[in-house]
Amino acid sequence: MKTSPSRPQRQKAMTLIEVCVVLCLLTILFVLVVPAHSSRGKSERIRCANNLKQTAQAFRTFANDHDNRFPFEVPDLVNQNLDRRAWTQFLVLSNELGSPKILWCPGDPSGRSAATTFSAGPTFSPQSLAQMQNNAISYFIGVGARSNWNSAILAGDCNLAPNPTAAIYVSRRTNPFVIVSTNSIWSTNQPHHDWAGNLALKDGSVQQVTRSALQTQLQQAAETYGPEVNRFLFPQ
Repeated sequence: MKTSPSRPQRQKAMTLIEVCVVLCLLTILFVLVVPAHSSRGKSERIRCANNLKQTAQAFRTFANDHDNRFPFEVPDLVNQNLDRRAWTQFLVLSNELGSPKILWCPGDPSGRSAATTFSAGPTFSPQSLAQMQNNAISYFIGVGARSNWNSAILAGDCNLAPNPTAAIYVSRRTNPFVIVSTNSIWSTNQPHHDWAGNLALKDGSVQQVTRSALQTQLQQAAETYGPEVNRFLFPQ
C-alpha cells in the first residue's frame, strides 16, 4: 500500500521546481538580451564604416579637383589656419561630404551628436556644424597622408590612446597635429566599438580592425612612408 509523501518532502519538491523555473527564465533572458546587444553593436560599427567610406571618398574627390591635394595641403587653407581644427577641414569638404551627419559615429559614447546642416553663413542653426564644431565629429584626420599613398590612414575612430592606462590622444590649439605611436591602442575608456575600431585608408577602403591589426597598420604605414604619415588631427 502506497503512502502519500510527507509535508517536508512535498515542500522540497516545490523548491526544486522553483529553482528550475528561475534558471529557465534567466536562460531565456540571456538568449534574448545578449544577441540584441551584439546585433546593435554590429549595426553601429557597420554604419560607422559606411560613414568613414563616404568621408574618405570626399577627401579623394576634393584632391582630384585641387591638384591632388587634400584640404590640409592646400596653401590658402593652411595660411588661414583652417587646417588646425577637424571641423574646419570638414567644413571645407561640405560640397563633397553632402551631409555632416556622416561625421558622427553611432557608437561614440563621448556625448557628441550629429550635426544636421553645415550652415557656414552669418546665421546658422544650433545643430549646424559651424555651431557644434568638433562636438559633431567622431573621427580623426590623418593629416600625414598624401593622395598617392594608398596605405596611409586618412581617417578613423578618434578614441586612440598611447597605451591601456593612458588618456586618449588630444589635439591642442598650440600643437594640434599628433604623431601617433605605432603601439597605440583603441581606448577602453571611451570605446566606440568595444575592443576594435574602424580606419579609412587613402585608397578609399575601410578596415574594421582589432588592437593588433591597428598596430600592424600603423607600423606598415610608418615603415613605408616614414613616422610623419601617422600624424593625426583629433576632434577636441
